[in-house]
Amino acid sequence: MAWKLVWTEDDAGVPDGLATLDGAAKVLQDPANAQEAAAAGKIPIAMPSGKLAPAWIPTVPHATTHQHGGADEVATAAPGADAIPKALGDGRLAVGWLPAGEPNGVAALDGSKFVLGSGLVVDGNQVVGDRAGAIADPAGGMVIDGMCRAAVIQILNALRGHGLIAP
Repeated sequence: MAWKLVWTEDDAGVPDGLATLDGAAKVLQDPANAQEAAAAGKIPIAMPSGKLAPAWIPTVPHATTHQHGGADEVATAAPGADAIPKALGDGRLAVGWLPAGEPNGVAALDGSKFVLGSGLVVDGNQVVGDRAGAIADPAGGMVIDGMCRAAVIQILNALRGHGLIAP
């Protein structure tokens, strides 16, 4: 519930009401009792900025009941529909609050905390996609270049090791 203070002209210049000002913005009622600093039994007068000192404005302690540990706290650490997220004790949100595996969301993780996805895109270009089928090591041929074959086998083994092609 929000609180709003409302004053009317009937509240001006009367006991327990508001002080009124003259044309020079000076208090008409008991001007010796007017001051900028908030104090009991004093009349508030604006600071040079034209605003009241913050101490004159009453605090509304009700809001603290909505905060962490309050009687009617509004946020929750547990994700749920129409709920307001609250950080865990370590300052992070629970993973369930994140839009995992959705377009423009965050990548989902499997049970081993590996990223699940259908590809990797860098600067608008897909650089990794579904795993390609197996590629056999070089064998046979009319002219056999042992050094070239060794290099191709190393490339194929690297691709297999990274899971880019099937073993």
